[in-house]
Amino acid sequence: MQTFCATFGSGWGYANGYVEIIAEDRHAATGHMVKEHGERWAAMYTMAEFASTIKRYRLHKLATVQQRPGSGELFFDIVKEEHRG
Repeated sequence: MQTFCATFGSGWGYANGYVEIIAEDRHAATGHMVKEHGERWAAMYTMAEFASTIKRYRLHKLATVQQRPGSGELFFDIVKEEHRG
């Protein structure tokens, strides 16, 4: 599995946010974004390509989703993260 980040354009409600996607490959990650957000997203990056951009522009993670293992139709689950307080 690889980690990707999908961004949203400045004209959308999720501007300045990104979705972290853990998927088999870029094709699967892109498929998730098309299924969930249609044309309302901007670009797909690997985490390595995107890590410095997160800090530079103070982007916030909207969610982390992970591809379910197995063949056939792609399914993704939301990954719950522990909140530190």
